[in-house]
Amino acid sequence: MTKFCSGIILFFILICVIWAPMLMYSSGNPSNIPNPIKDVNVQIDIKATGGGLTPFQTTLCEIIPYKESDIFDDIETHNYLDTYNVQDIQLICCQSDASTMWLVPPIVQLRYIKSLDNSTKFLFTWVFTRERPKGKEVVKYESFVEQPPTPDEVKQVLNGTTDHFSLLNAYPRYFRVTSSGEVRRLEQTASSVSSDLYLNRGSPPWWSFHDVNALDLVGCKGMSGPVAIVVSEETPRWYLELQ
Repeated sequence: MTKFCSGIILFFILICVIWAPMLMYSSGNPSNIPNPIKDVNVQIDIKATGGGLTPFQTTLCEIIPYKESDIFDDIETHNYLDTYNVQDIQLICCQSDASTMWLVPPIVQLRYIKSLDNSTKFLFTWVFTRERPKGKEVVKYESFVEQPPTPDEVKQVLNGTTDHFSLLNAYPRYFRVTSSGEVRRLEQTASSVSSDLYLNRGSPPWWSFHDVNALDLVGCKGMSGPVAIVVSEETPRWYLELQ
C-alpha cells in the first residue's frame, strides 16, 4: 500500500514538473499579459574590408494585428500559426523607400568601391520594440544575406552603371519574439524573403527595398518594402512581479 501511494505521489510530481512550465508560458494562461510589437526598425548594412555603410534604413512600418482576419485570408501561412494565440500575431509592413538619404560623399564612395571584394557581406537587421520585459524592451534579429550580390554587381550600382542588385534569401519571413525577450526564426518555417535593392538617383539619392514576392502579401496594401509575420509571446504576470 505504501509503495502504491508513493507511486501515485511520484506520478503527480512528474506531471507538475512537466506541465507547470508549459502552463505558465502558454498563451492560454489567463494570467499572461499580451506583449505586442509597438515599433519596428529595419536596416541593411554592407560589411566590407573598407568598413561598413548603411544603404537602407526605415522606421516607417505599419503593424497590423492578425485578428483583422480579412487581411490575412490571402496570406499563405502553411499552418505555421495555427498553434498560436491570434492576439499574439502581427503583420509588419514597411515602406519600400528608405527613411534616410544616401549622403555618402563621392570621394568616400569611390574609395569604398575599391574595398569591395569576395568577403563583402550584407547584414539584415530587424529591431522590435515592446513594453516588456524590463531591460529587454528592444530586441534585434541580425542575419547575413544568404546569397548576396557579387562585388561587381554592387560596384555597378554604386558607379551608376545599373540601378539595382538582388538580395536572395535576405531574412526569414516569420519571427517569434519570446516572452523572455529573444528573437528567433519561427520554428518549422523555411520561408525566406528575397528582394531587389535600388539606388534612386534623385537629389539627394536614396535606396529602395522591393520584396520580389510582395504581391503575395495583399494585406500590406501595396507596400513592397520589408515585410514580416511576427509572433510576440505574452509575458507571464509572475515574471513581471519578480522584476
